[in-house]
Amino acid sequence: MAHVQELFDLWSKALRENYLPYEFLCVDEQFFPFKGRCGFKQYIPTKPRSKYGLKLFLLCCCRTSYCCKIQLYTGEAPGGAAEKNQGQRVVLDLVEYLGNQSGRNVTTDNFFTSLTLGEALLKKKISLVGTMRKNRKEIPSAFLPSKSRAAFSSYFGHKPDFTLVSYVPKKRKAVVLLSSMHFSQ
Repeated sequence: MAHVQELFDLWSKALRENYLPYEFLCVDEQFFPFKGRCGFKQYIPTKPRSKYGLKLFLLCCCRTSYCCKIQLYTGEAPGGAAEKNQGQRVVLDLVEYLGNQSGRNVTTDNFFTSLTLGEALLKKKISLVGTMRKNRKEIPSAFLPSKSRAAFSSYFGHKPDFTLVSYVPKKRKAVVLLSSMHFSQ
């Protein structure tokens, strides 16, 4: 990445400076197929077209689909240690340029969403909506999939500034959603 880092940084800076995003933003990852030689090329066996490529993290405006900020995933953290809370770090890095009084909402998928991320974003006056992985420790066991829950049922949990929803689309499945945008007062 050292060979193109300066060019990549200029491009990323131009993305931020030439557009003011609307109030709703989305953070997600994008897999860019690439077969050349590269130290941080990813292998994802479940990809149908190309299993090798580069992983990018993007912050996009939901209304216009404009990419506001981009971050290339280069592999391990410095020092070779495994990175904890990578999803949270990525989201906080991507929304950093918005400042602390933006009043925007960020939507994420289950790789990024956690209660600690929601709390960190609220300090910046940014709300969060996103699905959660079932293995997150902050999800009560009653909100997880079980045989006893009826299809199309929902559970709601409230905490100051947060709402947790568990929806059962079919037996033994549950979708868990965390929101700091929708909460009861």
